Amino acid sequence: AMTLPGQWTIGATAFAETRPHYGGTVEATLLGAPASLDPAAVRTHAEATIESLVFDTLYRIGPDGVPQPHLAVALPVADTKLATVRIEIRKDVKMHDGSVLTPRDVAASLDRARTTAKWVLADVKSITADADGVELELREPTDDLAMFLSLPQTAITKGGRPPGVKVVGSGPFKVKQLDGPRHRLELEAFDDHFAGRPYVD
Repeated sequence: AMTLPGQWTIGATAFAETRPHYGGTVEATLLGAPASLDPAAVRTHAEATIESLVFDTLYRIGPDGVPQPHLAVALPVADTKLATVRIEIRKDVKMHDGSVLTPRDVAASLDRARTTAKWVLADVKSITADADGVELELREPTDDLAMFLSLPQTAITKGGRPPGVKVVGSGPFKVKQLDGPRHRLELEAFDDHFAGRPYVD
């Protein structure tokens, strides 16, 4: 309660912001059926939507339209003399199967995107991995590399391979069940997502 000088007393309950509860179920439709769950093969809105829930990319586009590090530790660091870019990878990222994401997974995924969806990484000649990150050799310097590395086609898969029967990514949700005849895809929250368990509520 608060008393204003020469006036009356005001009493009100103050509500603090609370943390949402985990759990719940959301049922939604996609704009069409996905032809594939392979990030490198993303062509439709439905496929891009699923990719963003099941897989992670090195960068994400922030609310201001600017790429922000996601699986990467920081924005790309370029060596203009050598036309190379180095990207350090987060060390605390788990895949849905419990394995740890490695720079080799990143390099193999990006190399597959470079050869499958050629337009996405057209400026990249080669990709190599070391203990802490990846190095990209460029045909020519580009300021848009982080933007291209936030596209769904550059999402990281285990070993850089296309998802098989068991879809393994590192995203906030994992595939629980895919029922093609019923056109139903069931996802569940991934408790060990490096950015925190997603809230459904």
